[in-house]
Amino acid sequence: MRTRQRRSQVGWRAVQDLSTCLNIDVLRTPGGDGAEVFAAGERISFAALPAEVSDTTAAGDCFVGALASALDRGLSNKAAVGRAVTAAGISCSPKGGQSSIPFAAEKDQWCLQA
Repeated sequence: MRTRQRRSQVGWRAVQDLSTCLNIDVLRTPGGDGAEVFAAGERISFAALPAEVSDTTAAGDCFVGALASALDRGLSNKAAVGRAVTAAGISCSPKGGQSSIPFAAEKDQWCLQA
């Protein structure tokens, strides 16, 4: 088994154990592999946006900001994580930090295409 796959499986088991032990939803973001949520005994995986990666400087901040914004607007957890994965993927294509973070309209356009 490849090392990356092994780390992913170990990481996923830890997420599952944490969710079960504390009876909470847990989100895991394994970088270029997208995101995973363990909620109510169910594992939900979100594939990373296929993008030509130039710079990942703002990807994590972009993910968290898009997630918080979507949840604040009342989107479901699943829809909010999907939107956050999309936003983070978009932010990896252009160079730079702040200038790579997409506006809501750009995220909307990508989400409609999916």
